[in-house]
Amino acid sequence: MQTEWEAGSRRIKEQDAWAKEIFPTTHERLKQAAAAMSPGTPAQPFIDALTELAAPGRGGCLSRRCGNLS
Repeated sequence: MQTEWEAGSRRIKEQDAWAKEIFPTTHERLKQAAAAMSPGTPAQPFIDALTELAAPGRGGCLSRRCGNLS
């Protein structure tokens, strides 16, 4: 049981490190794609919500364990 917990903890730490490494590039691509959309597009509410959800001030964590998703 202890070994399983340790392995799970290690996987979570690895996933968090990967996310912190890739987040800045991914967020920049999201901002560029959002800026390229035509004003008034029907997808604008979705684009705004996604951009806000993924904002760096939110910590860049989109997993349930961070509390950003229910």
